[in-house]
Amino acid sequence: MQRTKNMIGISLFCLAGLTLPAAALAGGYHKGVFSGFEMPAGNKAKAPIKVSGTVTDEAGKPVEGVSIVTKTGSTGAVTDFKGNFSFTVEEGAMLVFSSAGYVSQELTAAGDMKVVLKTDFKENETVVAIGYTKQRKSDLTGAISSVKAGEMNLSSPTLSQALVGKVAGVQVSQVSGAPYAGTKIRVRGTGSINASSEPLYVVDGYAVGGNTSAGPGNGGTGTGGFNANTNGNDLFINPDDIESIEVLKDAASAAIYGSRAAAGVVLITTKRGKLGKGKFEYNTQVSVNQLAKKVKLMNSQEWAELFVDGRNGAYRDALEAQGVVWNDSFYSDDNATRTAKTGGNQIIPYLYDFPTQTVKTPEFDTDWQDVVYRNAFSHRHTLSFSGGKEGLRYAISGGYQDAPGIMRETYMKRTNFRANIDGEISKKFRVAANVSYTGTNAREAQEGRFNQGVVMNTLLMMPIFPVYNADGSLQIGQTSQRVDGYTFAIQPTENPLAMLERIKTTRQGNRATFNGTATYDIANGLSAKINLGTQQYSEKYEYYYPTNLASGENPPGSAAAINAARAVAQNLTLTDRMAEFTLNYNKEFGKSKLDLLGGYSAQETVSDILAFTGSNFSNDLIPEITGRGADAASLSMNGNTGKSVTTLISYLGRAMYNYDSRYFLSASIRADASSRFGPENRWGYFPSVSAGWSLSDEKFYNNWLGEGSTVKVRASWGLSGNNNIGNYRYSHLLGTPGGTVIGGSVVNATWPGQIADPALGWESTSQYNIGADIGLFGGRINLIANYYNGRSFNLLYNQNISAIAGTSQYLTNLRNSDIRNIGYDFQLDARVIRSKDFSLNFSGNITFNKNEVRSLDGAPELR
Repeated sequence: MQRTKNMIGISLFCLAGLTLPAAALAGGYHKGVFSGFEMPAGNKAKAPIKVSGTVTDEAGKPVEGVSIVTKTGSTGAVTDFKGNFSFTVEEGAMLVFSSAGYVSQELTAAGDMKVVLKTDFKENETVVAIGYTKQRKSDLTGAISSVKAGEMNLSSPTLSQALVGKVAGVQVSQVSGAPYAGTKIRVRGTGSINASSEPLYVVDGYAVGGNTSAGPGNGGTGTGGFNANTNGNDLFINPDDIESIEVLKDAASAAIYGSRAAAGVVLITTKRGKLGKGKFEYNTQVSVNQLAKKVKLMNSQEWAELFVDGRNGAYRDALEAQGVVWNDSFYSDDNATRTAKTGGNQIIPYLYDFPTQTVKTPEFDTDWQDVVYRNAFSHRHTLSFSGGKEGLRYAISGGYQDAPGIMRETYMKRTNFRANIDGEISKKFRVAANVSYTGTNAREAQEGRFNQGVVMNTLLMMPIFPVYNADGSLQIGQTSQRVDGYTFAIQPTENPLAMLERIKTTRQGNRATFNGTATYDIANGLSAKINLGTQQYSEKYEYYYPTNLASGENPPGSAAAINAARAVAQNLTLTDRMAEFTLNYNKEFGKSKLDLLGGYSAQETVSDILAFTGSNFSNDLIPEITGRGADAASLSMNGNTGKSVTTLISYLGRAMYNYDSRYFLSASIRADASSRFGPENRWGYFPSVSAGWSLSDEKFYNNWLGEGSTVKVRASWGLSGNNNIGNYRYSHLLGTPGGTVIGGSVVNATWPGQIADPALGWESTSQYNIGADIGLFGGRINLIANYYNGRSFNLLYNQNISAIAGTSQYLTNLRNSDIRNIGYDFQLDARVIRSKDFSLNFSGNITFNKNEVRSLDGAPELR
């Protein structure tokens, strides 16, 4: 048997002239049993015997997918998910047991065999994605954190929540409890003011981003802008589809993605098929979400006392301001007397007994938080089918999630489908295809201040009001109604449950991604790869504010309330296309190993938004834009309507060298040209260098930290960029056409819109990183430590200018700006107990980050 090893540790076995990839022999996770496969015998067969048995690891756990072949290459088999195997071989044959991550063993065939494989710590789970290629974890020179599916909290409803606390140096913040809202992810702090600090997401080699739009239900009554709370940084991927996630934290690792990597890069790899019989898997999850902690508020009696005390105090202040000597008997003055003396400071009669000067006990005591929030039971289901045979592997999955929000009436329903296919056309030609679809249907809650936001109304609505009328209908407009001719004279609020039920905010999205690769081995060690993909996203957003809610101090059904009714309909279509062409060269000579990568990439995103607002509703029978008034003025086009095209072309290169797996060097450079910047600064160049030294492989180390310990030190520097701004910000634009008066007549006209800086260019981040990787007790304990110093400069900033120019600000670069993120991050992983029936692992991390704005180049303030 001849055994060779390629650059990333995948073994090839040549069996009697038939070459099979190790994956074809090692198999994958399945619940079926493999039958053996026969190899042509080169010599006259001896008496056959039946060999069976089990293969386990050192903890007694079965090892699936172990390749078992005879040393002569005549016969082979693969273990099933229980570690069992059974096949027929020649008597006295020498069997070779091998599997990725374990030390191979040679044993003489016997009738009943119990084989124990020892862990090969240099090979076990060492391959991680680094961008465009993979690399052994022990060879890394940058700060890259890897999280496998088994290490994530897959019971979380979204992918980003599953990462909470799993990666040192990465902060995952749940900024909203809404099931349709994403989380905020920050890699080593915030380095930008007006550009986004969201990391770049790359799913199976395809760079993608969040594509949901904003609407009035997501903040006030406006429809423009981009809502960060729904930017979809999870991309709504089914967490059950994830194989691993790598986070490129330092600039040297992320620089290969150039202009989009200043905030870090998140590489997501989904599950792929493995060789073996096809298997079905069904996974279901039921969870309960609830409000973590209520805000402590006054009950109705406390609120009534505060209200009465406030009015009486204001009444006394008003009289004393007129020179009247105060007497406590004035507290008994009725509302008519108070109006005559001061013109105000009345008290609602059912809250105060004027003769006795006592606060009455309110009839109702409503806890509006209990009314609005609920225990939300959600469920998720995933059905998958995967497997493969020589030359073809497949993984197909479908999922459904129904996630009601903790706020009543809100929900997110999601449907997922994914198919990953890998084929080997020949020994030199391999292809892969990834197809995924996500459909989302959400009912959202209005956010904003006072009467515009449900959350704020829940906190401000008086507890003295009931939720329902005596007939069971919702009680509305209480704060805007007069009692005995008097009002509460405070900021008007509305029944928050009525707002949840009657304000309609819905969003339906459909995202389809098609991605295919083809790899051809041109020569020994030299391969060419083509990666083509497209993503289509369409979204229908609808919003309706009804006539039967109060509008400020105007009660429901009033002329002002009817006039306040609005409907918005918005359609977003987004098409992204990507093409990448790369060459990879791998060469081993002596103790040296060289990896070279060169490539070209082009990506284009076309967006088309059509949004209209309808008004002049006479009732709520048709709660959408088609129910607007008949007047032409009742339909208007929103300012965010329009089309835009964004393009990015890139050249990239990377060289990695290691000598004797002790000394490591790596360098990369990427040149990006983005249509978001002006012709003067359209191109940006982003280099990086890094080095590593495996101290424990030196003779002088002599197991300094104990038997089986490893020590490696790393250092890196890199420059990355940020182009996360709107389109066409470098160009002077015309405003939306309107009307102007010429010669006594109104004619169509347009005028200058935004003022722009034609020299607008890249915001950049330079970062140094020094790190150490320490393994103790044969890999049972692993510590990763990093120190980093990052500087963001040429900040993209909305600079204030005089309004005489026609606008109050414009986007430019602050040339002498300086934002620092300096810190440490530590990660500790330990395998405490590992036995056949029980395992206990410990993982923890801590990060210290200091974010400091050192200079804004004379800018007067943060905006």
